[in-house]
Amino acid sequence: MIFLDFKWPKVLNDCSFMRGKYFLCAMLLGAAAGAQTFTLEQSIAYALEHSPQHKIVYKDREVSKAQARQGYAAVLPQLSLSRSDTTAKTPQADLDPAMQALLGESKNETKTKSEDFTGQQLLFSFSGLATIGASWSSGKLADYVYADASEQFVLSVRQAFFDLQAANAMRSLAADLAALTGAYARNAELMFESGVISRKEMLDVRIQAYEAQKNLTNAEKAAAAARYNFNTTIGLPVSEAVQLITYNVEVAADILTKNFDAAALTEDAYRLRPSYLAAQEAVWLNQVDHFNAWGSSLPAVYYSYSKKKTSYEPESPMTPAGETETKTISVQWNFFAGGANWFKIHEKANSSDRQKEQLKLARSRLLMEIQNALDEVKAQAQNILTARAQDALAVEALAIAKIDFESGNGTALQLNDAIVKQQSAGNNLIRALYDYEYARAKLNYAAGQEIL
Repeated sequence: MIFLDFKWPKVLNDCSFMRGKYFLCAMLLGAAAGAQTFTLEQSIAYALEHSPQHKIVYKDREVSKAQARQGYAAVLPQLSLSRSDTTAKTPQADLDPAMQALLGESKNETKTKSEDFTGQQLLFSFSGLATIGASWSSGKLADYVYADASEQFVLSVRQAFFDLQAANAMRSLAADLAALTGAYARNAELMFESGVISRKEMLDVRIQAYEAQKNLTNAEKAAAAARYNFNTTIGLPVSEAVQLITYNVEVAADILTKNFDAAALTEDAYRLRPSYLAAQEAVWLNQVDHFNAWGSSLPAVYYSYSKKKTSYEPESPMTPAGETETKTISVQWNFFAGGANWFKIHEKANSSDRQKEQLKLARSRLLMEIQNALDEVKAQAQNILTARAQDALAVEALAIAKIDFESGNGTALQLNDAIVKQQSAGNNLIRALYDYEYARAKLNYAAGQEIL
């Protein structure tokens, strides 16, 4: 895991920074009182349990595993049991009295009871072996596909969490600057009335106050959209109020100079990453399909058993009760099917070769993905360090511009420019944290390591 230290700029932390912030803090605290609170870890745990998106992924795995288990039916005994009761009515025959005495009293109704038990067991076939292998391999493939889809889902939860955290922080910054420019506008009117500044400069400050209010409105809308997305992602009602516990990370001192071993991470990914393991399993599954195509044209040995019990009422010498038992060992060989078997074998061979090439391509892309992820982590770490420096300078420049303007040594244009730069630098710093954290999670995902 790679960590980066991040501290919010003072303008985001100090509720006493300006009068407008008191009102915003009261609103946020009031909303938080009835809101569900989530850390990043709690968000992920909640999403894994409640999100319909993750439940769909899980059910997809269960469907695939159930389909895979159906293949075992081909090599398990096939048993059936049937029972029948039959009543037959026939006209009374006119028989010679001597014959009638011999046959006994005759009836015009005969009841027949029959029980049949049959079973068949595949003793050996190459196709049966392939079927067992395919079922086992398909079950493993379903597990790997689920594991990869689940990790991608965790990434989406992290993204939604940091999107909301960034949007809330940007809204807070916009509120700070809106309150600040509002105070500047009121001061500018007093300075204009005192003759310290011109009307144009007073109007410029008022225009900036309206611009800051518009930015606040847009930031509030963006924060609401981010909350809707977060709630939907983790499985909460869209309208549910949520409160995030700020996720802070620490930067390693050697983050920018450390040489990460991309080759070693790639070797780990070959052993651990579910998507690559799924690609390997797909190669094996295609090989089994190829073997199965051969096996379907080779002999198979079956054992069959049947037992039939019949009784009659009334019983007579012509229709005695009895029991029949049959045991059979048979060999079946479909050695010619108009060339269909040959073409199927050829098709499966090409599919197997194609899957092997796709695995080679996956290996190359995996190395490239890990290398790109490493570069992205370093780049985003550098962006945070740069953004922190820029934000500190913007805060200082705004303080200077405020003093100069209020003393009459600075212009409204300089003050407005400092406000715009402060907002831009603050937003860049907020966004840099999310971009870095997501890049780090993507690196862990690429290397097959735990994203949490």
